[in-house]
Amino acid sequence: MSDVRIQNGAPFAPVLPYSADDSALGRVDVESLADLLSCLNSEPSSQTPMLRTTAGKIAAFLGKPIDQISLDMVHANREGFRPFLESQRYKEGSVRTYVNYLRILLDAAGELGWKPHVRLPKEWQAVLDLAKKKKCLTITKYLAEMKESPKQVTQADLERWMEASIKQGKRYVTAQSNVNAVWRTLAACGYVENVPRATLRKKNYGVPLSDFPSPLREEVTEVLRWKFAEYEPERPKRARIRKVSARSIKQTISALFGYATKIANFSEIRSLSQLIQKPVLEGYISWCINEQKLKGGPLVPQLGAVLAAVANHPAHKAIDVSWYRPLLECIPTESYEEIKARKAKKYLDYEVLETIPMKIHAKRNTEAKRGKDHVARLVMEELMIAWLLVFPWRQRNIRECRVIGENPNLFKAKVPAFSYIDKPDWARQEELSDPNAEFWQVKFNLEETKTGVSVHSLVPRQLIGLLEEYLSEYRSVLLNGRQCDTLFVCPEADVMNTAFVTNTVSDLTLRYGGRRVTPHLFRDIVAFAWLKAHPSDYLTASKMLWHKDVATTIKYYATRFNESSAAVAMESWLDERKSKSK
Repeated sequence: MSDVRIQNGAPFAPVLPYSADDSALGRVDVESLADLLSCLNSEPSSQTPMLRTTAGKIAAFLGKPIDQISLDMVHANREGFRPFLESQRYKEGSVRTYVNYLRILLDAAGELGWKPHVRLPKEWQAVLDLAKKKKCLTITKYLAEMKESPKQVTQADLERWMEASIKQGKRYVTAQSNVNAVWRTLAACGYVENVPRATLRKKNYGVPLSDFPSPLREEVTEVLRWKFAEYEPERPKRARIRKVSARSIKQTISALFGYATKIANFSEIRSLSQLIQKPVLEGYISWCINEQKLKGGPLVPQLGAVLAAVANHPAHKAIDVSWYRPLLECIPTESYEEIKARKAKKYLDYEVLETIPMKIHAKRNTEAKRGKDHVARLVMEELMIAWLLVFPWRQRNIRECRVIGENPNLFKAKVPAFSYIDKPDWARQEELSDPNAEFWQVKFNLEETKTGVSVHSLVPRQLIGLLEEYLSEYRSVLLNGRQCDTLFVCPEADVMNTAFVTNTVSDLTLRYGGRRVTPHLFRDIVAFAWLKAHPSDYLTASKMLWHKDVATTIKYYATRFNESSAAVAMESWLDERKSKSK
């Protein structure tokens, strides 16, 4: 059985209308939900209508007709009933009532003689044996009770388990790790029909640069140095790359060399001229898309960056790369319509996201009993979500925003007299009353932003109270004596990494919003919410997202603000005109 425990029922549960000694009903064979309802209908009570309604909700939850739902199935899946109801936007009172009546239904079945029994078909035995070794036995047993065969396990089953687990306190990263272990277990036992392609992909095939043959290693090192250097005489003005881009190019070359030597068995590749060859690139692209099931979209910029790095370097201009661009143009990529449809499945409305900080805040009293370090983590998580709702930054800037050091990105100081920084009315009034007034500010230079724009603004006052509370009382608690200069800190490590931010935001949005939202998706959600309220103000949205031009905002981040939005705006405008004419 799953280790998730969901509280069933309200504190004051209704009394069952019969007992085990009830001679009218007696003990009968009840196996399905339909059998149970038939017995209850024979001796109806005031609870019977609500029990029937609850059975209907259970049928919707399990996606089967009532006569095809066994009581064992209801029992095995009961942990996921609450998350399902919450995902359907039922109010908490209704959720508690339905969960309570599910318990009453199972209790009633027990009064009639039904007993839950563990069904572990022989097909599951090998899977369970391996699951014990992979430390995912609990969740695998849960699936074995619910499914006749491992072949029947779907992503929806495990997503439901994850939702229930996270709502009951399990961290997203832990729940995802459990799910991944189950998929690997099923795949190892030969049940690959429904296993996600990411689980089946070959991993760690890349070769570290340090293990490259000496000539190739030296050439790659020199190309990366040349691209990253502050100035190189023969390098085009805009060809310089940032550190993060250099790292990406190195990873792509590592993967390309690993494919060539480990997968395709190209022999004697000891130089870039031997690696950057059409057969190698054609094979790599085909393998990534057809075998690894990777999307073509990310491959294009990754391989394009390698081309730009090698082709522009003075020592490698002799390499024939005339075939390279046409090859990249043949890579299949998603259409904008497909991207919009994929993103739509992941969206949470801004109105839902903005309730999450309040929900996190409400847990402080409970967590205080466990210690100040638990409250400190809550405060940081509350600030992280609130920050993304106001400042939808790229994850790198969220991770690397410094609050101490020589050049912090977040600081409190007087605004310079000669500055392009805009100020809200409250700040202007404060300066009038105190010329030396200091304000919280954010500042990033050209090198610190992906688009190469400099950023300098005041922190909106909606964030200031929580920010100051976190910095003055809780950040040091999370650090516990360690040194770190970033705003957000990882309690378990010295450096904030991508995985920690992604997992934290995923955990909080799934736990309190009912759907996993990544940090980057906040950018789309905030942009759409802004444009929904300000239909023609793409310029503000563009500056909010730190884009160089408004066309980028329209192309990539206004995808949900489409023709239907224009129709809604037109309807609102016509209603407004009509009201004014009266």
